[in-house]
Amino acid sequence: MEVATGSHQLKITNYSQTKLIGIGMHFASAPFAIGGCTWAIHFYPGGAKKFHESYISLGLSLCHGPKTANVLFKFTLLDCNETPLKDAESKLFLQTFSLTDVWAVKFMKKELFEASDYLKDDSFIINCMVTVLKYSQTRGTDIARLIIEPQCKLRQQLGHLLATGLGSDITFEVDGQTFRAHKLVLAASSSVFRDQFFGPMTGKEMSRVRIEEIEATVFKAMLNFIYTDMISDDASSSEESWWKHQQLLVVADRFRLDRMKLTCEFLLFRDLDVERLSSALVLAEQHNCKQLKAASLKYITSQRILIPVMATDGFKHLIASCPWMLQEINASYSHETTNDEIRFGLSTLLLALCVLWIVAMYFALLFGKI
Repeated sequence: MEVATGSHQLKITNYSQTKLIGIGMHFASAPFAIGGCTWAIHFYPGGAKKFHESYISLGLSLCHGPKTANVLFKFTLLDCNETPLKDAESKLFLQTFSLTDVWAVKFMKKELFEASDYLKDDSFIINCMVTVLKYSQTRGTDIARLIIEPQCKLRQQLGHLLATGLGSDITFEVDGQTFRAHKLVLAASSSVFRDQFFGPMTGKEMSRVRIEEIEATVFKAMLNFIYTDMISDDASSSEESWWKHQQLLVVADRFRLDRMKLTCEFLLFRDLDVERLSSALVLAEQHNCKQLKAASLKYITSQRILIPVMATDGFKHLIASCPWMLQEINASYSHETTNDEIRFGLSTLLLALCVLWIVAMYFALLFGKI
């Protein structure tokens, strides 16, 4: 039996931000190679599964390599000098991985981890030791060559089809530009396109479609996601990136692209700040983004930033378009807070805001301002 051993590290910064994402969502390390396989470390701030929710979970995934691999692996936290912390390590696991498998384990209770010295400046380092076991099928024989299974390049190949338009059978007119695509690829990802191209009410053979109320750059990014499962990070600024992800979420909801919609929710939450919170809540409410809404409410209450949020222009838009959100913010605060006086004061403040808003709208209507 032959063995190949190595290790890789994943550094997590701004842990207090990452822990607000939901169960099963993760951050992944850059791919690394050990034993003829490509691996990645996964960090699940909210736990990998429902019964992990009070723990931080760590996982190892087989990205590329043979169909199966027998592996010993162990997770350890490192200190600031990248020295292993013996009291912060998992047991040694022996598992058989299939291609694209992820093995996730409960690593440490969140409350214990957050109260420990493992977390320095809201950051910590995960080390994963991996040993790949190779069982020889022959003895005393020198195997000169091994057949290596090639990496899957489906994303790149579909992306090339989109870029070249080879075999395309539908052309979209969007904001003065044209885009060639393939009906079957679109229908596989979107029930809207499936009904449009192959539904029972489909009439004559359709080869050209005009799309209204979408910018060409946004539609192009949507097509790119459908073909490659990726949202390109080509924005020149944080504000441009925020605008792009908002528009893509709206388009994903319109065309029932559920995976793209969830990806946009995650990217929007990643870039949240006080100025953007109200806009995120409005967007989440209008497009039924349950995870973005829950994470935004959690962010407001856990960080105790309601007063700064209320001072933003976006908050005025929030109470104008979704006034019932005030009650949900209040309920979220009441759940998080144990002090009765604070809860009472917040409830009174939010009630007063509702009354002031209604009065302002009444007088504006009365005097013909709106």
